[in-house]
Amino acid sequence: MILIAVIAITFWYLTRPKESTSSPPTTKTATTSAKSSTPSATTDQTAGWKTYTNDQLKFSLKYPSNWVTEGLESSGDQGLRFRGPEGYIEIAWATQWGGGCPKGYEALQLKSKTVKACREIQSDGSEAWSQIVWSSGDSEFATVYADAIAYSPHETNRTVILKIFSTLEVP
Repeated sequence: MILIAVIAITFWYLTRPKESTSSPPTTKTATTSAKSSTPSATTDQTAGWKTYTNDQLKFSLKYPSNWVTEGLESSGDQGLRFRGPEGYIEIAWATQWGGGCPKGYEALQLKSKTVKACREIQSDGSEAWSQIVWSSGDSEFATVYADAIAYSPHETNRTVILKIFSTLEVP
């Protein structure tokens, strides 16, 4: 019986809450986070832009609302030019298309895929992309191609052109 009492007292002594004599007792305070309950919204840099969709050739793109569209009849191509103060993008379609790129191709990111583009800085300082080609899957106009110019000084203008390309959805 004495053995049971010694075990019980030892157990109580080892498991009892201990008070510190060197510092006053502390109390835990519940803290709340200052985070908003609404998720942070990502700013859509193309909000307010116009959208062009060509159902026959299965492509679409967004472009700034202050840009205009023009036909390409004068150049002999069928297509459109999207033009604004920063530069322009031409998209045309034909049964075939070809050409070379003397300085080599670079990757250009479209909305859902990466394509090859011939890119160069022209003598006036403008930046040009050309020979951006994809298949439309249409029997009448099998090939769709795009060219673009960012006017000089080109860094700000380049950003707008590349943002438009990033909205270009192709098959």
